[in-house]
Amino acid sequence: MPQQRSELLSEHRNDQSGEPHYVLMEDDSQVSKLSVEYDTYLAAEQSDIQNDVVNAIVGVQIQPKLVTMANNFFL
Repeated sequence: MPQQRSELLSEHRNDQSGEPHYVLMEDDSQVSKLSVEYDTYLAAEQSDIQNDVVNAIVGVQIQPKLVTMANNFFL
């Protein structure tokens, strides 16, 4: 999670809309494993390929760092 405005992407630094910027987690050091699988999307439009459009499916498994009554359903 960005702590300073300089950590934001340039297109978000001057955003005055008041809309929230969502992040997945506060601290990347909490990630214990990361893997990437990719394949070719055969139905992609030529314009998407030229414009570097990506169709991403993100799967996440959540495990609590400290087990409590409020989060034990993640086990």
